[in-house]
Amino acid sequence: MNIVQCSMTTAELSGVHKGLALAWHYGVLKLKVEIDSLYVVQLLKGIKVVCNYNGLLISNIRQYLNREWEVSIVHIYRESNFAADALAFLAANFPLGYHELGAASNDLLDMLYHDIEGV
Repeated sequence: MNIVQCSMTTAELSGVHKGLALAWHYGVLKLKVEIDSLYVVQLLKGIKVVCNYNGLLISNIRQYLNREWEVSIVHIYRESNFAADALAFLAANFPLGYHELGAASNDLLDMLYHDIEGV
């Protein structure tokens, strides 16, 4: 997803929102969302008070979280999130808007494997 210039927090929240929407659309019943921003994790878990322009976006995300499925939101370190960084870099070259990849490239599959293994 390539969106107009925004804060890192808004970009993270937008990605979480779109990911939850896609997972719900495709019938995923159990989902683990890994986020490398501790601040965003705290916002979504209600640990941080929301009183900024991301309030509506956070409210929309919480509506997804309260649906009939099992979703866990966890913090991970950025260094263990190679695949997300690679996809963000790739998306920067796309036109503005939402883009869905038909299949993962071999390079991306390798990065996902390394993320899973923690290497």
